[in-house]
Amino acid sequence: MVYDSESNKWRKFVSLQDDQFTHMNKNQVVFINGGLHWLTDSCLCMLVLDLATDVWRKIELPNEISSGGVRSRVYLLELDGRLSVIQIYEAWMVIWVMEDYEREEWKMVDKVSLRCIRGMVPGIFPIMMAVDDDVNGRIGKSSSGMDELPTFHAENMQNNMKIIYHRCYTG
Repeated sequence: MVYDSESNKWRKFVSLQDDQFTHMNKNQVVFINGGLHWLTDSCLCMLVLDLATDVWRKIELPNEISSGGVRSRVYLLELDGRLSVIQIYEAWMVIWVMEDYEREEWKMVDKVSLRCIRGMVPGIFPIMMAVDDDVNGRIGKSSSGMDELPTFHAENMQNNMKIIYHRCYTG
């Protein structure tokens, strides 16, 4: 059921008779193109509820994710107004964007090595890289001068690259 705040009523939907509709990943919902999008627990596809037509449908994930060959974590999000999926596996983060929503065409837009944080405490994630001191003074401070993000620096002396990490689990 979906609550419609304009009519102040609940609407009931008839869904497909499919087990995937009962096992959606309830933590990730993205609203794009007039529809609510959920990943299935298996991460083989996503389920979409079109709010204009009250129709459910499936959208396949990129073959590289749904093939199941690599154990990975998959996250659904919106990136620049487009549907996007992030896949994290081994020491890599791969970012996919749906190039054509009607044709369901995915494009890999970036692949980032996470080797620099492999083995570190869970919950620490890189948020920016810069060469030399290019990043100093541009992150971690709000306009009032207060810290926005608890960050720390780690330096790679071989190529003079500075990596800034964000601690995701600071109270």
